[in-house]
Amino acid sequence: MATANQTKAAKLAQDLDAKIDDFVDSLPKKLYTDGLTEENWEEEIEKIPAFMTKGFEDGVTSTAIEALQALKYDEGTPEEIALSYKDDGNDCFKKKKYKMAAKAYKEGLKQGAKDGKLNAILYTNKAAAEYHLGNYRSSLKDAMEALKIRPDHVKALLRCIECSLKLELYSSAIQWCDQGLKEKPTDVMLQEYRSKAEKAQKIFEKEKRKRILQEKKERAQKQKLLQALKERNVNLVHGNDDNDDGDLSEDDKMFSMLAEGNNPVVYLDEEGALIWPVRFMYPEHATTELIEAFNENTSFEDHDTQRLLKVNPHKTLRNILSDSRLRILLGTPAFIVLVDGSEYEKVLLQKHNNSKTCVTYG
Repeated sequence: MATANQTKAAKLAQDLDAKIDDFVDSLPKKLYTDGLTEENWEEEIEKIPAFMTKGFEDGVTSTAIEALQALKYDEGTPEEIALSYKDDGNDCFKKKKYKMAAKAYKEGLKQGAKDGKLNAILYTNKAAAEYHLGNYRSSLKDAMEALKIRPDHVKALLRCIECSLKLELYSSAIQWCDQGLKEKPTDVMLQEYRSKAEKAQKIFEKEKRKRILQEKKERAQKQKLLQALKERNVNLVHGNDDNDDGDLSEDDKMFSMLAEGNNPVVYLDEEGALIWPVRFMYPEHATTELIEAFNENTSFEDHDTQRLLKVNPHKTLRNILSDSRLRILLGTPAFIVLVDGSEYEKVLLQKHNNSKTCVTYG
């Protein structure tokens, strides 16, 4: 039999329900438009992690997915959790989501499972994912870790060979092949890899020898050119001392002013003569002219452009450039060419203290 307090409580609850019903009935009536429709239900369901069929793009996740994963990996032994990560990694790998696969295998290894076979598989699978991402050094490192655990792991051995070939470590690739052929001397794939590595090694060594010889030849030519400049007392200067590279030797600084990249603009011909690019400037006519190959042993009259020059036309370029008063900017002598006796000549010479010394400009 109900007590007085129970009866009173039931009456209060009934009154409260009635008030809530009255409040709901008093609200404005409108249709619910945010629910699922025939047009959008598949799209909306796909957004719910528990019902997803496509998954996220490689490397992309959500807080909901991470929460589900936390629940999934929250319980179990290190081996069980590592195995779950392996299975997830394999699933991502099949879908070509290599970043997510590599991450899953890495998390599996972090569990510290005592199962050596499982860890070897995780390392090998991670090596495969890294390989597909183009991370060949990381892939090689993972494959080598797998071999430390299981020296007979064929997949890990093959991955070491493939990575070594990609990294042009041909000697290492041959050693990996030999290691495998000790156990399987008739293995066709290992034999093919070894043959490929040997051929690549020969080509690599040949190219290396050619490169060394070419560098040696270039150094000799460079030293010969710099020695010729020193013998002629040519005074080269940079356009801006603030850009001077203190890490370079004096010879390298000088050569950098004479070259475009590694190709010298100033060079020695077969007879040992310096060949200069020389620029003539005609300020009266606002024009310039470049002689790309001015042999130092030829005179200015040999390059006469039917304009009078304020240098002795009988002098050679070598004679003129050896003048200690000249400063050659960035390896290209430049000469101002004026009409003899012109007003412009008078103004220019007066500006330079009436000196008729040939001054080069950059």
